[in-house]
Amino acid sequence: MLKAVFVTLTCMALICFFVIPTLRCTGIATFSVLSISYTLLGTLGWCGQDIDPVTMINLLMAIGLSVDFSAHICYHFDILQEKQKEIQTESPIKNIKIFEQKEIEKRIEQILEVVGRPMLEAVISTIICIFPLFFISIEIIASFARTVLFLGIIGTIHGLFIVPVLLTIQINGLKRKKAAGFTEGNL
Repeated sequence: MLKAVFVTLTCMALICFFVIPTLRCTGIATFSVLSISYTLLGTLGWCGQDIDPVTMINLLMAIGLSVDFSAHICYHFDILQEKQKEIQTESPIKNIKIFEQKEIEKRIEQILEVVGRPMLEAVISTIICIFPLFFISIEIIASFARTVLFLGIIGTIHGLFIVPVLLTIQINGLKRKKAAGFTEGNL
């Protein structure tokens, strides 16, 4: 079963690589999917759910669903970055510093305005729809309901908080090196 999880994660990483334009954002999206999967598995274990074939099938399903939480944020981040590069090259001022902190914060704010609300609405509606499943006494159904509930909560935390912070930290780290005068020859 571990092999199936690894193959599924690899497939999600490849799909992200083809859809998301930059390797950095693909890496962040893949890391987020991996983090969501491990956190979900730990949360299910914490709730007393055994790691049986049903749980593993639910985990495989969750890996496929969890890519949406991070991939949309990363994709829109790259698209807005490309638009800002176009503005920079069209500008008569050649020394524009487009990656100022306020610009990055504005980009994250725009992304969350576009993607954040639909993400929350999707998670809330999914949780409302699975809520009746918690009252059915069949373990497979209860396991599925717990998996979807925790996936929604953990995925939303990643999509709205962790991934945007990782995107911001990555750019700030590069900016600090450039501002300090470090180049590849100086390292």
